[in-house]
Order: sequence, then C-alpha cells, then structure tokens
Amino acid sequence: CQTNKKDTTHTGYYVSCSLTYLLAMVGSNLALRWVPYPTQVVGKSAKPIPVMILGVLIGRKSYSWIRYACVLTIVAGVVLFMFKESKTNKETLNTGLGELLLFLSLAMDGLTGAIQERMRSSSSPSGQQMMLAMNFWSTLMLGGALVLS
Repeated sequence: CQTNKKDTTHTGYYVSCSLTYLLAMVGSNLALRWVPYPTQVVGKSAKPIPVMILGVLIGRKSYSWIRYACVLTIVAGVVLFMFKESKTNKETLNTGLGELLLFLSLAMDGLTGAIQERMRSSSSPSGQQMMLAMNFWSTLMLGGALVLS
C-alpha cells in the first residue's frame, strides 16, 4: 500500500542525516588502514549501543531495560566470539588513529539513527521518501567531493 502524501520533512534533516551517514562510512573504511579487520568487526557490532544512546538523547526515543540487556548481550557475544582464540599481537595493542576513526564512525551511525527518529516524529516521511532524499543529498555530497579530489 503506497501513499502519495507530500513529504514535508525539513531539508536540513536530510542534509545532516546524509552527511552523518557518509562520515560513518568514510570513518569505517579509513579505520581499516590502522586496525585489523576483526577489531573493526567488533567495533561495528557495537553500533546498536550509540544508536540507542543517541536515539534517547537526541531522537527522543525510549527503550525497555530488556532491549538494553539484549543489545549488550549480543555485543558481548560478538566480542567473545571474535577474540576467543585471539593471540596477542604487538601491532594490535597500539591504540590511536584507527580506534579514533572507528569511534567517530560509531558516533556518526548513532547520529544518523537519532536524526532519522527526529524526522519520523516531526513529519513522518515514508521509507521511500526518506531513502530518495537521503540518497539524493548523499549523491550531491559525494559528487562534490569527487570533483574536489
């Protein structure tokens, strides 16, 4: 069932959401230069944590304690699975730019989710309208970055 209602979402929501989405992708891909892939998998598996936290703080969303416990259990399970037979490597003990990029990527993922919650609560765009507008603005931003580089 498709609705043909006009999208009244403020353009600033779409621009900021597209920007945070792109920054999350760039941060995640750049982090691979400095952190091993398993570390990035563990980091990205924690994505629901900043999404939930920023969803509460910015997106005005609320979650039950059971949901928080489920997310923490899933993240802990991924961490235990990924590092169960891990051998300590001096290269992986260096903290720095890779972890910072991974943290910033997670923060941008959280902001993207929070902005989308705000969009849904303020103007209720359909999924197709949101995807079209976000992809439009992302394409413009990436096109500009492509021309500049």
